[in-house]
Amino acid sequence: MCVFLALVFVLFPIPESLDHPEFPERFRERYQAVVGIEQVDVLNDMAVFALTQRFEGADRWIDEALKRSEALNYAKGKGVALASRALIQFREKSYDRAALSCEQAIEHLQSGPHYLPLGLAYRRLGHICAERFDYDQMQVNFQNAIKNYTISGDTFNLADTHNHFGLRLWHQGEYAKSIEHFDQALTLFEDQDLPAKQATVLNNLGVVYYNWGRYEDALKAYYASLDIRHRLDQVEASINVLGNIGKTLMDYGQDEGALMRFEEALELARSEDLDGPTAYALNNLGEFYLARDQVDRAIEAMRESLGLYTSLQRNGGMILNHNGLGRAHLKQGSHDDAKTHFERALELAQKNDMPVREAEALRHLGEWYLEQGQLTKSGRVLEQSRQIAERIQQKKLLAEIYGHMAEVHRRSGAYEKAFLAYEKSVGLKDALYNVQVAGKLAEVQERYYTLAKEKENLSLKAERQAQEILLKRQSERLMQISAVSILLLLLLGIVARSYFVKRRLNQVMAESHATITQQKRDLELKNTELESALKEVRTLSGLLPICSNCKKIRNDSGYWEQLESYFKRHSDTQFSHSICPDCIPEFFPDSLKRKLEEQREQRAEQD
Repeated sequence: MCVFLALVFVLFPIPESLDHPEFPERFRERYQAVVGIEQVDVLNDMAVFALTQRFEGADRWIDEALKRSEALNYAKGKGVALASRALIQFREKSYDRAALSCEQAIEHLQSGPHYLPLGLAYRRLGHICAERFDYDQMQVNFQNAIKNYTISGDTFNLADTHNHFGLRLWHQGEYAKSIEHFDQALTLFEDQDLPAKQATVLNNLGVVYYNWGRYEDALKAYYASLDIRHRLDQVEASINVLGNIGKTLMDYGQDEGALMRFEEALELARSEDLDGPTAYALNNLGEFYLARDQVDRAIEAMRESLGLYTSLQRNGGMILNHNGLGRAHLKQGSHDDAKTHFERALELAQKNDMPVREAEALRHLGEWYLEQGQLTKSGRVLEQSRQIAERIQQKKLLAEIYGHMAEVHRRSGAYEKAFLAYEKSVGLKDALYNVQVAGKLAEVQERYYTLAKEKENLSLKAERQAQEILLKRQSERLMQISAVSILLLLLLGIVARSYFVKRRLNQVMAESHATITQQKRDLELKNTELESALKEVRTLSGLLPICSNCKKIRNDSGYWEQLESYFKRHSDTQFSHSICPDCIPEFFPDSLKRKLEEQREQRAEQD
C-alpha cells in the first residue's frame, strides 16, 4: 500500500497551482487527503472554480486532469475536463473546436450513470449550437440536458438550464416555448427559496412578454422582479429593471410613467457612481426623447451614453448608441452625420463578430439609402442584412427588413416583388404574435410525456402545488369576502333600522307637536270664552232694583228703563218678544174665546 501511494505521488505530484493565493484552502486540503481518481475530481473542481472566477491558467489544470484521467482510465474525469475545455474554447469563439470537445465529453460520460456532468456537457453544447445558428440541434441538446438534470435530482442546475434554454428560444423568436421554460425555472427557484434567481427569471419573462407585445404581462413580471431586487438591495439590477419598465410603458403609450422610470434609473445609477447602468439609463432616455421628436435632447443623452460605453469598451452599448444617433440625425436632417454613425455601428459589429448587431446596422444603413432615394444601394444593403438575419433566424428583425425591402421595390415600380416582400413581413409578424395554441399544447404534452418516462415530472408536481396554493388562497379570499359581505349586510341593516326608527320618531314627534299646538289653541280659545263669560257675569252681577208691577229696572243714573233695554246694554243678550199662555186671557180675551169655540166644533164633528 505504501509503495502504491508513493508511486501515485511520484506520477502525480501536487500541482504548483494549488499555491495560487486566490484559491480557497479547501482545494489544498482535499487534494492532500485523497489519491487517484479522487485527485482528478479535485483538479476538475479547481478548473471549474477558476473558470467561474475567470482566473488565468485554468487550461493547465484541465490538461493535468486529462493526463491523469488517461493514465487511470477514468472516463468521468476525461468527460468533465473536456467539458471545461469546451467552455474556454467557447469564450474564445472557437465554436467548432468547442463543439468537438463537448461531443467527446458526452461520449466519455455516457459510459456510466454520470447524469450531472452529462447535463452540463449537453447544456454547453446547446449554447455552442446556438452560436453556430444550428437551432434544431440546440433544442435537442438542451432537452437532453434537462433530462439528465431531472434524473440526477439537481434542481438548481435543472432550473438554471430551463432559464438558459428560455433565453436561447427568446433570441430565436420562439416566445411561447421560451415562456414555458422560464415558468419552469421560476417554479423550481421558488421551491428552493432563491429570490435573486427568481428576480432574474422574472426579468427574462418580462423581456419576452415585451417583445411579444403583451405589455401588461411584461409589466407584472418586471414589477415582481423589481420588488425582489429592492428587497435584496441589488442596485445595479434594479436600474436595469427600471429601464425595462420604462421601455414597456413607453411602447404602451404611458409617456409620463415611462419618463419617471427612466429618470429614476438614471438618478439611482449616478448616485451609486455606476458607469455601465448610467450609460444604459441614458440610452433609454435618449430613445424616449427620439420617439417623442425631442431630437436635440435625444442626441445629448445618447452622446453621453456613447462616451461611457466607449470608456468601458462595451461594444454592444457603443453599437446601440451609434444606431440611435444615426436615427436621430436622420430625423434632424443631418444625413451625413447619420450615415457616419450607421457605418461606425456596422464596423464595430463586423469587427467583434456580432451578427445580430451587424444585421441591425445594415438595416439602418439600408433605410438611410432609401431615405436618400438611392434605391439600388438600399436594396443591396438590405439584402445583406436579410441574409444575415435569415442565417441567425432573427424573425423579428427579418420582418422589419422585409418591410423596408417592400418599400424599395414599390418605389422602383417592381410591384410584384413589393407585394411578396410585404407578404413575408406580415407572415413573420403573424408567426411571432399569433401563436397556434394547438401546436403549442401538443409540444407541451410531448415534452411532459417524455420526462415522465425518465422520472417523476417535477414541473407537474410544482404546478399542482401552485394550484393547491392558489385554490387555498382563493378559498381564504372567498371566506374573507363572505365575512366582509355579511358584516356589510349587518351594517346596512343597522343603518336602515336606525333610519326607519329615526324617521318614525320624527313622525311621532311631529304628530305630537301638532296635537300639542292644536290643544294649546283650543285652550287659548276656551280661556278667551271663559274670560268673556266672566266679564259678562261680572257685568250683570250685583243687586238690580226692579219694579214689582211693571218690571222696569232702575239704572245707575236713577232712571227706570225696560228690562230688555237694560240687559241689551249690559250684555250680548238679545230679546225676541212673545206671550205666554197665562197672559193671553188677560190681554186677548176675544181671541181666546174664538179658539175655544173652534175646538168644541171640531170635537162635535168628530163625534
